[in-house]
Amino acid sequence: MEKLLPSKTVTPVNQNCGKCSEEIDSPAFRCEQCKLYIHVGCSSLPSYSAIKYFTSRVHYVCEKCESSVEKYDDLVEWIESLGIATDHQKIISEDQTTKRPDNQITTESALKQLDVVLEAVNEIRQKIHHIIPIRESSVAEKLMYSDVVRSPPPDTVQHVIVKPKDSNQQPSKEAVSAALKTVPITKITTNNTGHLKITLPHLKAKSAALEALSASEDVASSHEVAPVSKILPKITICSIPSDIADEDVKQCVMNKNPLVSDLIAAGETFEVLFSKTPVNGFKVTVVRVSPLVREVIMQTSALYIENVRCRTYDRYWVNRCSRCQRFGHVKAVCRAPEPKCGHCAGTHLSPECLSTTVEKCCNCMASSRTEVGHKAFSTKCPEFIAAREATIKKTMTMSDVMPKN
Repeated sequence: MEKLLPSKTVTPVNQNCGKCSEEIDSPAFRCEQCKLYIHVGCSSLPSYSAIKYFTSRVHYVCEKCESSVEKYDDLVEWIESLGIATDHQKIISEDQTTKRPDNQITTESALKQLDVVLEAVNEIRQKIHHIIPIRESSVAEKLMYSDVVRSPPPDTVQHVIVKPKDSNQQPSKEAVSAALKTVPITKITTNNTGHLKITLPHLKAKSAALEALSASEDVASSHEVAPVSKILPKITICSIPSDIADEDVKQCVMNKNPLVSDLIAAGETFEVLFSKTPVNGFKVTVVRVSPLVREVIMQTSALYIENVRCRTYDRYWVNRCSRCQRFGHVKAVCRAPEPKCGHCAGTHLSPECLSTTVEKCCNCMASSRTEVGHKAFSTKCPEFIAAREATIKKTMTMSDVMPKN
């Protein structure tokens, strides 16, 4: 259909453009369907077409209305192609022999006709759902493709660890792969401890993987399979009197912190892990607690022990190997083929380094980062910051233990 403008167009008064919403102060197109005025520049028409519209006597239809009209015409043509009336008449003609003496159609014939009509109506509804455009309430509510790409799905990546029961043996990647031949897998890698780490795209794949590995005799007989779950949070307690033994710290906390005491009595976790060497009569103790206990403690960031107000803070410790400088393991279980220096990134141990001026981070160099002019054990190292953020993500929070709606 042609979509042109009447030959005479006047400048509208107190009207805004139907596309950009700006005020119109010059001659503009007026849509014959929606009656809205559209700036010539907003019409997305080439200049020669605009001149033709102004000199033509054919009506103009804006792009939005044209799209709706074309889709409506397609819908009407499709509905006519269904031939509902023809099918209806066909059923009646076929059932002439089943009519009663009083010329009433039998119940069976009526039900057949009704089924045809209902089926056609359902098809029309589905067709309308795909053809008729839905008017958005506002641009802000429109979901953009970039939002979908950048936003991670609620069901995030899952992991499963497979390790041999005999610590002297290597895990069988072939047996694991054979057991998971019908399970979607992102990748299978070997972690720093020599165990197989299976990465799966979603929670359903994780459940299927655990079931398949448990059912496989080759895997279950010689391997241990366990899902990677989040760890309990750790808290550092400062300024504890050094004369308090580690086994007495828990009771001392319960004596003067009633809310924490009630949670521990109710079964919440509060476990003393270790204490550092005392300095000036005080020591620092690290404890593992449940998310609820951590939430209560961090409300005031302090605990009262004996006659001291002990400051507390979250502990997100990242293990770093002193031999290869990589994060996630310690020297005792390091499997790197050669050592790396934490000062200059050379192939020697850090205490053996003779360089006094050159500073290079072997971790950032391995990750092809541009900023490598720092030591591997620097707290400003990008690789260390990334490893710390990974530790924070795998630590349990209140959202992990609160019931889901």
